Amino acid sequence: MNSLLKFLLIIAFQIVSLNSIYAGEQKNQAYGKQMAEAYKALYNFNFHTSKKIIDSLNVKSKKNIDILILNIDYRWWKIKSEDTEDNKKKFLISLEKLKNNIQHFSEEKKEVLLVYYYTYYSRYHLRYKNYFKVLNHYPKFDKLIREFNTNTNEINHQDEIKLIRNFYLYLKYKFLSLNSQKKKHHLNKIKSLTDSEALVVKTESNYLLMRIYTEINNSPEKAKYYQKFLHSKYPNNPLFNTLLSAEN
Repeated sequence: MNSLLKFLLIIAFQIVSLNSIYAGEQKNQAYGKQMAEAYKALYNFNFHTSKKIIDSLNVKSKKNIDILILNIDYRWWKIKSEDTEDNKKKFLISLEKLKNNIQHFSEEKKEVLLVYYYTYYSRYHLRYKNYFKVLNHYPKFDKLIREFNTNTNEINHQDEIKLIRNFYLYLKYKFLSLNSQKKKHHLNKIKSLTDSEALVVKTESNYLLMRIYTEINNSPEKAKYYQKFLHSKYPNNPLFNTLLSAEN
């Protein structure tokens, strides 16, 4: 039980610490640009700009998989920046909204939203030490992420889900099964995604590697390689400043 709780805690504190893996449902170039700008603002702790874009997108696309995820991303970052009762309440409202809207989508999109729902649900309740709530959903999440079909062409979420899946399995083989070959395999898969042309996949993969080398593998020099990239892109995000600040 202790190993499982440790594993779940690490997932919660890292798999969605950035909390912005974009599910990919671009309708046109302008829409894609707005989504990218909203995430850039979130990464850089520019909440005013991000909220302005989100409000505009909500008006145009109320029942859109990307908008649902973007809304809950925003609400989580608000908790990260200021842990108030109001921010927690609004986050839970967004989480419930995501859950309630799952039924309106195709089977493939339902699976994407379920991945996000279970991840955010665990992230929130582990933050406030509601461990039994997390353990209750863990078997469902484990089964879903292991069996997820990343080869469907219905929506462009393959790389985003692959990143979540490979990070999850890396942690699982690191802390539960201790299979070094599989652990290395999934770590290399994460590294390969740092070359992605997609802004969010590139940012997320660099962030996860920074956390892996800082908090799991105790290799701060390797962590700095990824952290310097993140800091150069998002200088106002305190999560990306920690390692560099320690050098000064």
